[in-house]
Parts: sequence; structure tokens; C-alpha cells
Amino acid sequence: MKIKDQYKKAAIVVVGLAVLAIGFSAGRTLTPPADQMARMETAAEAEYRSGDEADAFALFTQLAERGSIPAATYLGEMYQTGTGTAKDGTAAIKWLTTAADAGNPTAARQLGLLYLDGTVAVQDFGLARKWLDAAARAGDDIAMRNLGDMDTQGLGAEADPVSAYAYYDAAASLGNRYGELQRDRIAGTLTADQQREGEKKADALIAALSPKPKPAAPSDKATAPKAAS
Repeated sequence: MKIKDQYKKAAIVVVGLAVLAIGFSAGRTLTPPADQMARMETAAEAEYRSGDEADAFALFTQLAERGSIPAATYLGEMYQTGTGTAKDGTAAIKWLTTAADAGNPTAARQLGLLYLDGTVAVQDFGLARKWLDAAARAGDDIAMRNLGDMDTQGLGAEADPVSAYAYYDAAASLGNRYGELQRDRIAGTLTADQQREGEKKADALIAALSPKPKPAAPSDKATAPKAAS
């Protein structure tokens, strides 16, 4: 990064923190204008990606407390992994739920994986499916492949190879290699009619996708945790 850019980023962070601090000292929540919030979010992401995780965590915390959904998503994952702060499963669930409730598919996927895995949150296949489905409907291929795994393994319901095929096929159509491999594996166990049914379901899922937003969390390319059998 050029020195000029470093100074610019630092200035944005300092000014942003000053605005937030003024609001705090005045005993009220002061939300910066939208354009300033966006610049602060960008600066916080730059801090994170450059390795300044503690500084990024501090800024994400301030932003999330004032309604920034991208910041809440980062914050939830940082609490989950202990990045820039101590691990805190309760805080991870809190912030990921905040972001997922606001419609952030990355947060919904990560929340679903936490409930699926059961190491941070209490394992709950119903909640896992709820949030993974929300992410899948927004075009998250990782959520799709994990829904395929749930249907394959019968997690939370009876195994459904046709539904599993559909999720894997949808994930594969978005470039997910794991989804492609699992779809082709399952194809050999299905009848021709079952395979056609799975393909129709996959096509319907892809056709109904809402616009996919820009990824807003550090683990957008993360692999899913292994679900308990």
C-alpha cells in the first residue's frame, strides 16, 4: 500500500472513531452519515485484510453497534474464530443473528453452519436448515452444498437423495466443485425420473435467486465444519 493511501485510511479511521466517541461521551448513539459509514466500513475491512486485526475489531465493534450489517457480520466471525479478540460463542451468535436477520446471506450461512456443527452454538438442525436455506436462496453455493449434505445424511429429517441432488446441482451451477462431485456421485443412485425431478428443483432454486450482494465477511470462501452424525 502506498504511503498516501495509508495516511488516507488512517484519517478515515481516526475521524470515524472521533464521531463515534463524541456520540458516546454525549450519552447517545450517534450514527454517521451513510457515506461516512461506508468509508469507515471500507477502512475497517482494509485494516482486517492488512493484518491489523485488533484495530479492525475495535472499529467493527463501533460500527456494528450503530447498525452496520457488514460490520456485524465481520464481528460475529471474529468472535467465532478469536480473530482480533478472544473467542466468544455467545457474542458470535449475537452478531451473526443480527446480520442474518437483516438479510445478510454470509451471516446466515455462517450462523447455519454454527448450528449444524454444534461446537459454538447448541447443535440445532432446524435452525441450521433455516439459516442455510436463507443463504442458499440468496445464491450462497456453500450453503447449498451443506443443505445437500444434510439431506444426504438425514440430519434433522429423513434422508432425501432427490433434494440432496438438487442442492448439489444448484451449487455446481454456481461453480462449486464439491457440489459437482457430490451431484455426480448421487446421480448413479437415482432413477431417471428422480434425477429429472432433482434437476427441476435445482433449476427452480437458481431461477428464484435474489440478487447476490457483495461478500461481506472474511470466511466467504470458507469450508463448512463437519456436522455430527
